[in-house]
Amino acid sequence: MKRFLNILLLAVIIQLLYISCKKDITPTKSNLMIGSIDYSFGSQNSVNHSNYDFEYSENKILKKVYLEGLLSLRAHGNGPFVFTTKYVSNVFELDKNIGQGETGLDFNDEDQKLELNNLGKIISSVIKTGFRSPEFGVFTDPFPKNFTYLNGKLKTVHSAGYYDSITNFIFDTKNMISFIDFRLSRFRTTGFLLDSTINYTLGYQTTTPDTSVIKVNGINNLILCIPFEVQETLPFLVVDERLSLTGKKQNYLINSISVEEKRGGITQKTTTYTINYLYDTEGRIIHVQWINNATLAIYREAVIGYL
Repeated sequence: MKRFLNILLLAVIIQLLYISCKKDITPTKSNLMIGSIDYSFGSQNSVNHSNYDFEYSENKILKKVYLEGLLSLRAHGNGPFVFTTKYVSNVFELDKNIGQGETGLDFNDEDQKLELNNLGKIISSVIKTGFRSPEFGVFTDPFPKNFTYLNGKLKTVHSAGYYDSITNFIFDTKNMISFIDFRLSRFRTTGFLLDSTINYTLGYQTTTPDTSVIKVNGINNLILCIPFEVQETLPFLVVDERLSLTGKKQNYLINSISVEEKRGGITQKTTTYTINYLYDTEGRIIHVQWINNATLAIYREAVIGYL
């Protein structure tokens, strides 16, 4: 009997420990509130853009996101979109229709979800899209980007539904310094498939900025969301200082990106970009520019406004 009671007591303790370890992630709150991001892909006059406006509650929790332009580089129209935030357990969601449009004849939704583990690391970034047709019923197209880690550092980013993956992450003592975007079946020759890889090498500023006016994780996430193809959850990634696409808290801003493109293992071209930052009088970053070192042209840029 005593042995049974000891086993029962141990089971209760284990359950209590499990409950105490499992906790909901608190909503995305920011003291340095970004009000808008105007994001251009390509030249300054590019028609490809994503213009975000953010709205917060009285206690500075991200509440709504308004978007004109591209929802994702992978497709999904030019908006305008209005998203309401939902925080349930470890899932942060941008709900396009506030729970509507997900059933019925007009099934058409583009909710965006960021799933975290209990350590606040990103498990997946997903755009949940779909439609309903009389012939085939409801069709959904989630295709999340799934994140895995090793020893607290990012190990792989894998596209569900594709063979593509981002891997070979290399870190120094502080920063992620390189990774490889591996893509399969992008180019075809006579009956054969050629691989396509893009090698990214990152450079960083040598000094840490004033984190009271610059949230380093958010700015670096703004830059890394392009090669990681997680633009759909960008509002959470740039506002919430806890979130890092590298898996590590970042203290240094990215200041350069070298992009080596290979086909079938043979280098086709290498392009290096300088990341240029412009600041306001309070020291906040208000403009990020990707400058092609060979042409000195602005390849991409983001204009940031604050509330």
